[in-house]
Amino acid sequence: MSVVLKLTNVRKYFPTTKSFSQRKKEYVKAVEDVSFIIREGETVGLVGESGCGKTTVGRIILRLIAPTAGQVSFRDQDLFALRKEELRKTRKKMGVVFQDPYSSLNPRMSIQEIVAEPLKIHTNLKGLELQERVVELLKQVGLKEDCLRRYPHEFSGGQRQRIAIARALVLNPAFLVLDEPTSALDVSVQAQVLNLIIELQKELNLTYLFISHDLIVVEYIADRIMVMYLGRIVEIGSTDKIFNHPIHPYTKALISVIPIPDICQQRKEIFLEGDVPSPVNVPSGCSFHTRCPEAKEEVCKREIPILKDLGQEHYVACHLAKVES
Repeated sequence: MSVVLKLTNVRKYFPTTKSFSQRKKEYVKAVEDVSFIIREGETVGLVGESGCGKTTVGRIILRLIAPTAGQVSFRDQDLFALRKEELRKTRKKMGVVFQDPYSSLNPRMSIQEIVAEPLKIHTNLKGLELQERVVELLKQVGLKEDCLRRYPHEFSGGQRQRIAIARALVLNPAFLVLDEPTSALDVSVQAQVLNLIIELQKELNLTYLFISHDLIVVEYIADRIMVMYLGRIVEIGSTDKIFNHPIHPYTKALISVIPIPDICQQRKEIFLEGDVPSPVNVPSGCSFHTRCPEAKEEVCKREIPILKDLGQEHYVACHLAKVES
């Protein structure tokens, strides 16, 4: 499979508010040295605690914010080297579905206007042709034609997210960033939206970056999973590897607290001590060593671990990482 997206050593620092007493300017290190690829037709899950930098990575990929350093390539094109007209053409190939459908839809626009807006900007469709394309998209996501003249507040959360998905697909993109698209929905509605996302991927040959903090949802939808902690990717692997053979202590802790429906099965829960460190003052060495139950070596406090290939495209950033049988 060809590579659709490639990130190389991407960093994003946000300057903090400087007070009169501060002599040195401080930065929130939201994303730190992130590198990965996404291949055509696959779904890659990006998981981690709130504030770890997941959404920032998604926004950088879409060129909604610029990275402090590093490179983002979409089909071998450097996104941040593109000029205005080139970027305009590339944007048609990428889409996004945000977490809260109510906030991402303009309450003063009808559904027809919301879905048709990208077509008006990027195509020459008008009148009946424009309306037919909007109706086609609405039907594709499970909504009826009578929705056209209604407004976002007249719909349920699940229906609003379907409208957001229709808007993201209206220009026939190849790649979508799905930023926690089901976290604001009821569990039963989550399943419907997830199944819709999977069906659309098969039907339209889409590639997804699925951002979420819900590991159960990610296990259901993702082919590969990237685990993020305090701005860094700490483990990458297939869904099977991550859930059945986690290597990084942070990944093990996340997996250990997932509820098991079978009461006869038992799983030893790993409780992490302390709070997540501030991204303004990241610990030296491995950023996880202050909470890691396995960090006993001096190297954990001194050196930043790099992603090591453990075979079968399983990568782990841990000094103590060993392949487990």
